[in-house]
Formats: sequence, C-alpha cells, structure tokens
Amino acid sequence: EPREDEPMLDRYARLSALLDLRYDGSTTLSLDQAARKRGLDLLGSVGFKSTTPARVAIHPGNFKKFDNRWPEEKFVGLADLLMEDPRLALYFLAGPGEQTQVEAIARACKRPAPVLPQAPLQDTAAMLSYMSLLVCNITGTTHVAHALGLPTFGLYSGYTDAVWRPRNARCGGVVSTEWESCRSTGVDEAARALRAFLEGPA
Repeated sequence: EPREDEPMLDRYARLSALLDLRYDGSTTLSLDQAARKRGLDLLGSVGFKSTTPARVAIHPGNFKKFDNRWPEEKFVGLADLLMEDPRLALYFLAGPGEQTQVEAIARACKRPAPVLPQAPLQDTAAMLSYMSLLVCNITGTTHVAHALGLPTFGLYSGYTDAVWRPRNARCGGVVSTEWESCRSTGVDEAARALRAFLEGPA
C-alpha cells in the first residue's frame, strides 16, 4: 500500500522488486526523422521560427481536473509577462478535446499567440522537440516532454510535486502551499520562479 506522498517511480520500483524484474525508472522517447519533419511542417503552419532564441510551449490543459490545473486567467497573466521578453516566442498547446479552451486563453492575451495544430501523439512530441521549454499544468504532456529531454516548468500542488514530478534538474516548477490544489499560486510567484529556473544556479 503506497503512502500518500510516495513518488510514483518508487511505487513502480517496489512492484518490480516484488516481481523480481529489472527496473531503472528512466523514461526516453525517441523520434525518427520522418516524425521530426512532420513536426516541423506542422510548426511552420503557425509561423514557427527555429532561429528565435527561446521557444516556449504553454500547455494549460488538464481541464477535467479542476484542482490539478492552474486557472486559465493566470496562464493569460503569465503569458503576458513572458511576452514582454523579446527573446521569447510563445506557442500554446492543446491536448485532445482542449482546442476551444486553449484558443480562448490565447485570444485573451495582450498579443496573439498561436495554438499548435492538433496532431497524433508522436507528431505532437515532434513539435515539442523543437521547443526550448514547456510550461504546463501537470498532465501526460509533462512526462512526454521529460522523456524527450525538454526542460519543463510545472504548476504543482503539494501532491503532484511529491508523487508525479519527474526526477530531473531540467524539470522545474512552483509548488502551491496546498496539498490538493495548485490554484492558489499567484502569477507573480510563478513568474519569479520561472525566471529563476531559466537563469539556473547562481
């Protein structure tokens, strides 16, 4: 029986030990050249430029889980702050069934930000592989990005930080003071943590 705060990878490790299976907890997602080309073609349809110094994808999804997602208006506020940096290009990502909500968030920003085209998982991963960073609610996309080696910045509750956060220095984030919800985290708090993550260790 797992503890409430036991990391999911530790649960898998205990299960593997019980079954006498080899287990190292690592996740890797590899893309072939055909998938990477499809991803680049899809990005081209929204004006993607690989020469932009920092390309940031924002996935505000997980809309079905109210407490596990940062509010839409806070994503708008964070995006507006990020758009003040001329080195950044922002792109919104919508998961299956999320296009309408994500397009509404993108329209609410001070400046237009493109929403990446809907695509199968491998092609979505290929689009992410051209990004510099993923900013996200904690959902499957977090783990896809981690498996690609893409740095992530997540909006965590106490629970998702303890149980679901990938174990990698490239997986940053801000953790709510609440165990079950990340919704109380403020825009300025998230922006400060994100800037610190981007700047790296002093």
